[in-house]
Amino acid sequence: MSAPRERWERLKDLFGRALESGPAEREALLAEAAGSEPDLAQEARDLLVAHENDGGLLEEIMLSEGRGLLASAPEALAGRRLGAWELVAPIGHGGMGTVFLARRADAAYESLAAVKLVRPGIFSAESLLRFRAERQALANLNHPGTARLLDGGSTPEGVPYLVMEYVDGVPIDEYAGAHNLSLEKRIALVREVCDAVAFAHRHLIVHRDLKPANILVTESGQPKLLDFGIAKFLGDSEPGATRAGERLLTPEYASPEQIRGEPVTTASDVYSLGVLLYRLLTGRSPYRAAEGAGGIEKAVCEQQPSRPSTAVARDEPDGEPPTPEASRRSRRLRGDLDNIVLKALRKEPERRYASVGELSEDLRRHLAGEPVMARGDSVGYRASKFVSRHRVGTLLGALAAAALVVALAVSLRSAAAARREARKAEQIHGFVQAVLGAPSPWRDGRQVTVAEALERAGRRIGSELAGQPDVEAGVRRTLGETWAGLGLYDRAEPELVRSLALSRAVYGDDHEEVARALDALAQVRTSRGDAAGAEAPAREALAIRRERHGEEHTAVAAAWTALGSVLQEKGDYLAAEAAHRNALSIYRALGARTAGMAETLNDLAVTLGTRGDLRGAEAYQREALEVIRAVYHRPHPDVASAMTTLASVVWDRRRDRSEAERLYREALAMRREVLGDRHPDVAWTLYNYGYMLMEAGDPARAEGLAREALSLRGATLPDSHPMVGAALQLAGRCRMARGDPRGAEPLLRESLAVRRASMPAGHWLLSSGESVLGECLAAQRRFPEAERLLLSGAEGLREKLGAEHARTKEAAGRVAALYMSWGRPGEAKRWGEAASP
Repeated sequence: MSAPRERWERLKDLFGRALESGPAEREALLAEAAGSEPDLAQEARDLLVAHENDGGLLEEIMLSEGRGLLASAPEALAGRRLGAWELVAPIGHGGMGTVFLARRADAAYESLAAVKLVRPGIFSAESLLRFRAERQALANLNHPGTARLLDGGSTPEGVPYLVMEYVDGVPIDEYAGAHNLSLEKRIALVREVCDAVAFAHRHLIVHRDLKPANILVTESGQPKLLDFGIAKFLGDSEPGATRAGERLLTPEYASPEQIRGEPVTTASDVYSLGVLLYRLLTGRSPYRAAEGAGGIEKAVCEQQPSRPSTAVARDEPDGEPPTPEASRRSRRLRGDLDNIVLKALRKEPERRYASVGELSEDLRRHLAGEPVMARGDSVGYRASKFVSRHRVGTLLGALAAAALVVALAVSLRSAAAARREARKAEQIHGFVQAVLGAPSPWRDGRQVTVAEALERAGRRIGSELAGQPDVEAGVRRTLGETWAGLGLYDRAEPELVRSLALSRAVYGDDHEEVARALDALAQVRTSRGDAAGAEAPAREALAIRRERHGEEHTAVAAAWTALGSVLQEKGDYLAAEAAHRNALSIYRALGARTAGMAETLNDLAVTLGTRGDLRGAEAYQREALEVIRAVYHRPHPDVASAMTTLASVVWDRRRDRSEAERLYREALAMRREVLGDRHPDVAWTLYNYGYMLMEAGDPARAEGLAREALSLRGATLPDSHPMVGAALQLAGRCRMARGDPRGAEPLLRESLAVRRASMPAGHWLLSSGESVLGECLAAQRRFPEAERLLLSGAEGLREKLGAEHARTKEAAGRVAALYMSWGRPGEAKRWGEAASP
């Protein structure tokens, strides 16, 4: 009898006698066994614990003839039927089991599957316990990136088996090579794997064996995560963890703590993904292992991996210069990707990414040209990019101080420049503290507002930062963007114009910092209603990025999207659509399903909706929501924004109040959860929801939402914020709909006054405000005053939005209604024709 079989028999005997004993006798029996075979005694203890949780399954296996099946050669099991499945042939080994190709054998339908049995020849309780753990892990996972559990059961001998989705694919590294995937597409593929792993982590499962053989990619490009045979449930005790010398890992992909036998957390999967990413980007291992047993394990624990950009430059034999192709690849990896990979591969778990989601987010940021978290020691680099994209709607003085302290350093790329930036960051920190006074948001017994902090910074910036034009450029851009976040565009634009001039002087006309300044200026001018003034900087930013990155780059796609938004505001809808489609084609070509792609889809949907293609608008907006949900996997302001836009499209196209309300409520709850009840974006959601309810014939509820939005006025919304004028007009229109034009009039007059004070002359929202106020006056039969406002509003909307725009026709309809009530049918007929679809 073989040694494994003999050990199995001894374990079976000990387990059976322990089952038949009382608690005291059982403990004495196990203690006696531990004296001669401690590992065997511990294995029996593990089995007894599992037996209590398994309803007798392990007892059936241990005490039946199941060992006969377990001892069979894999090939001998071909043709064996397990439930509805017939085993065809073994196709691989994983963890503790053998995997067989199987086909459906009950004639219900034709299908293939992968059936997993405890690996023949393994006679340990450990294998059975781990098999049970894998079964539970797969039962908890239902994700498109994970092979699904289809069925399961036990053989007549009591041996458990799993029936899993059969994945017809190849290992991820082979797929990338066979399809000659670009760098961006390899990164996108890894992000999909991260998505599946993060899903497992949310279900408290650590995979522990992430490697190419366990990640197959189908012909359609979908990666599938396989083999949870050595997965671990967080918080659960490890089966057999007390037995020495037993390790479950693949050394080439295992983390240092796994190799050392230390506790394993989700950080171990982050490390394995770092190794996978390194191999996909460079084609080699992060380590140069010594020959002999344990070489790779020693390297993982002691060697520092070389930078990916350095590794690919070593394609030629020693002494030979790298090929042009290797040099090109090295340049593309240098910087952000080097830092991302090395952060994931840090020896200390606490210094890696805190989660797989963070790793995926940093890869997304790299693809989108945004700051990454793994930027070495250059704090200014990370912060300046972040704040340049951050919409500040409401911040107390302390929060403003924190944002400015983090953001007021401009990054330079070289290591020497990074050190200079660190010194400058310290100087800027002192400057900001002096400007803001103290970290407390209170001064002289009152709360310090963001506007006061910004004004103080603006007054002192020239003298405090004299001789540091690069830093001053970044500071002024931050101030401008913060003013814009408050809706104070007249304050924002001068800071951004000065920032642009400084950036040109420091960096030249074709630098990325100049493009960022141009972006910010274009966005502010668009928000002010000055689309004509925004077009030139938007086009210049696009030209810089096309020159620096070529045609197919996410930064170029983002620039096309920004230009499309300007053209949309300008009323050139055909050109706007073309710009958005250019951006979308780049994202699709790169396989970059990023937040930037979602923004492009959203803006394209808005453009199509404006042109009357509501079917196309809904399709693109649903895709936008799908993409942004896949990016974040959690409540996020961008997800809520996509829901809000989709709700508007659903209402405009199909008048589906049920779905629109569901989306608005979900978006509102998400924004409150993430941003708090007092954030301006919450007010915008309340406004949009209320507008839909007003159109749906529920003005009472709509007015309540408008007034809830207005409750933020003077707190987190300054009077000049666009939301204030919008919510006042909605409240006034609701009063009109409820038959109270006199109550509506002061609300509509105040709305128009707020807009006139904050928007440039000629903005279409001013014309819209005149039209609505004129309608209110006409309802009070104050015809001459109403006529002046209605005509001015209708002409202004026609000039700004075009004669075919829905708002223009709505305004024309109001003029027609006025003349009909006034007894002037000729004019009524003419304006009625202008209002016709």
